[in-house]
Amino acid sequence: MVEFYINDPMDTPDFLIGEQLGGRVIRNLENPFSPSIGSICNYNDNLSVHRSSGVLNKAWVKSVRACESSGCLPLSECVLLVGSLFVYTNIQKLTRFSTFTEAALQTCRTVSEFLLNTPASSACSDVQVKQFVIDGWRTVDVSIDSVACNSVSTPNCPMVPVPAPVPVPVPVPVPTAPAPSPTATVPIPVPAPSPTPADNDCICFSGMATVPVENLGPVPMSELTVGIKVLTTKGFQEIYGFAHFNTTTTTTFLRFHTRDLQSSLEISGEHLVYIMGESQPVRAATVKVGDVLHDEHVGATVTSVDTVTRMGFYAPLTFDGTLIVDGIVSSCYASLQKDARMYVELQGSIATWFSQHFMIHIFFAPARMFCWGGWCKSYDNSWLDPLVTQGLAVANFADKQRPSVQILFVGIHLLVFGSWFLAEKLCAYAFTLAALMLILLGVSCLLLELPLPFARKQKFYEIDSVVCNG
Repeated sequence: MVEFYINDPMDTPDFLIGEQLGGRVIRNLENPFSPSIGSICNYNDNLSVHRSSGVLNKAWVKSVRACESSGCLPLSECVLLVGSLFVYTNIQKLTRFSTFTEAALQTCRTVSEFLLNTPASSACSDVQVKQFVIDGWRTVDVSIDSVACNSVSTPNCPMVPVPAPVPVPVPVPVPTAPAPSPTATVPIPVPAPSPTPADNDCICFSGMATVPVENLGPVPMSELTVGIKVLTTKGFQEIYGFAHFNTTTTTTFLRFHTRDLQSSLEISGEHLVYIMGESQPVRAATVKVGDVLHDEHVGATVTSVDTVTRMGFYAPLTFDGTLIVDGIVSSCYASLQKDARMYVELQGSIATWFSQHFMIHIFFAPARMFCWGGWCKSYDNSWLDPLVTQGLAVANFADKQRPSVQILFVGIHLLVFGSWFLAEKLCAYAFTLAALMLILLGVSCLLLELPLPFARKQKFYEIDSVVCNG
């Protein structure tokens, strides 16, 4: 849009990006090339915003081309008219939870409202502009039923990530002797991966949930990596690993809407969140309408709770054990007992003195100590998977035992991982104490050395004064 608006003779307006940078086209908005995508059939919620933007870019450009073909406006004015319509719809009608099909429907429905204040409305009618939108979205496999913009439909295509699977040649023996070759190559298509439903151990955040990242602002969970600094209750801290990082599994999350925050929190029912009136985080499934979630300021009152299905689930881990997710203070961990609300419970709903958050936090103490100094920055997001898998297996086994055996498990857990946690704290205090001692030593040396130069200067001054006075 900017190129057509400025109309710089040194850069002929087109739908290419980067062609002036050494002749290399970075992006073709009209016909997106890999790794961008140009059809709803090649899209899923796990693709990054940069790759998935190809769908919207192509729909816009093809709508412009439809306008140009109609003859009601020249190309440059079609670009500004249709581009402004798409921008207006995105700002006024859509949210970060909107889908491409919702975007198509809202763009079509917004035409009349938009054209009321657009000078070009006299050249192109409402019906014409709606048809431009319909034609544009059809090129990315989203069909709007009519100019009435009543509903949309998509083809029955697999929702797979890009690039699409390539057929793999598989040698197959030829049974007949006269064949010119003892083998023949038969292409066998590789089936496209399909979303799999999550099991009951999904204890994470939705990929749509956002976390404030240092120097970047809110970033979706699906785009976080080890080493990135995210906001916690103790400031920005590095993510040293993930308890879960799954991009292909469909999962149902609870979605909390609040009176005080514009965004909603998408979280699994077993995950732990902080609410007013409780000293420890509680299971999200136990939070009710009217409860006040801890946020970055005074609290956010829950006004409604519903569910939403997303692709993928994520659980980043910080040294503090907390995260600020969509403005809400959340634990990095989840309850491993589906009936417990806050504390570890024995059979018969007998609560112990230890919270779920504390018991899991000390479990990761060895990993945190290993990652001191940023040693884990080079690791991928799944490096903690073996530890998490074993921990979950032991926890599930212990949860099925009688109370006396469960007490033994709790005692061993506290003895082993509590020792690591204590060592972690002592080392942290030792480093802090050593730093303070160095600072005090430096200040002391500075103070002790300061009088010496002044004393000499005073002495020289007095001598000079005596000489000058005769």
